[in-house]
Amino acid sequence: MNDDIVSRFLDREARGCSQNSASEFLISEDKVIGLLKKVDYSRFNSFGRFKLKSKRCRHRLIHIVGMCFDENLLYRAMYILHRRTKFELGLYQLGNGEVFAVKEGERIILMAPVTYVSPSTVTEFQDFVVRPRKEFFKKWETWQRILIGRKSIS
Repeated sequence: MNDDIVSRFLDREARGCSQNSASEFLISEDKVIGLLKKVDYSRFNSFGRFKLKSKRCRHRLIHIVGMCFDENLLYRAMYILHRRTKFELGLYQLGNGEVFAVKEGERIILMAPVTYVSPSTVTEFQDFVVRPRKEFFKKWETWQRILIGRKSIS
């Protein structure tokens, strides 16, 4: 793992937070962002590369494929990865579920999903980025319905 990324993560996100040496990732002080120590790329499912549409607001929840993430978490992850407007977003499968992941090269930063109370506080991902691949999201939503249907039967 790149020592520069680790030191930037620890300085920016984990000041004063003791890390569990047996854990598979480093975790931020507020426990919402993590940096994988050893990446298993078979657990990462990419939505694709995207470019931000507008200036940073930092107060929105972004809705994508039935889940939400806090816009501020994305900006924090992009800062650690030295990204300004372009990023690769996906889901990373952990033992207890899926979390959002921002990937740059071989590095992956995990972001905790967020729940929301009111739909008025949520921005759709398609409105958040420039030119999303709409056909990919249609396929993903179909697979999501199939998986949710399987989980509800079991």
